[in-house]
Amino acid sequence: MKHLIFSLFILITISFGGVIVDGYAYLEDQTDHSGIMILFQGTMSFEPPDTNYTDTDGYYSVEINTGLYNVIFSKEEYLNVELVGQQVYSDTTLETVTLVGFINISGYKTKLVNFK
Repeated sequence: MKHLIFSLFILITISFGGVIVDGYAYLEDQTDHSGIMILFQGTMSFEPPDTNYTDTDGYYSVEINTGLYNVIFSKEEYLNVELVGQQVYSDTTLETVTLVGFINISGYKTKLVNFK
């Protein structure tokens, strides 16, 4: 009986263990890509979302539980980017994303246009 309980504990630990998710997120027309918030929102669980931030090179790495996630990249003055339904069941590198700047006109977000 002890062996069965121990085996179940090991199986559950492996099944719900953490995996590493990493990747790059950039700010359009910038050289410092730090401070982009990455929110990992589980689609099938009631756990609070996990968050992480990019470094100056735009790199991020976070350990999260396995599952299905919507991943939201955001930074003030930039349009959010969302990757929907990301399956994370082993260490994963997400696709590279680039956030585009915007201006707020009467509550509407629109792409920032540089007039030179």
